[in-house]
Amino acid sequence: MHKFPKDANLRRQWVKIVQVKGANFVEPTEHSVICNNHFSPDCYEKRFVVKMELTKQSPRLSTDDTVSSRNKIG
Repeated sequence: MHKFPKDANLRRQWVKIVQVKGANFVEPTEHSVICNNHFSPDCYEKRFVVKMELTKQSPRLSTDDTVSSRNKIG
């Protein structure tokens, strides 16, 4: 489902197209939508979105009780 565009020029174009099929259609409300079936594939812009997931590595705890010489003080 697609809401009518907020851009006034584009919105008028959509209204004119809808009025061809439904002459009694006057103006869309904030709840008016148009089903996907009324759009052809060439109506959509193709956009590629790259999602990068950055993670912060946590230090791992050793399971043995030994302390390495690097961590000893003194």
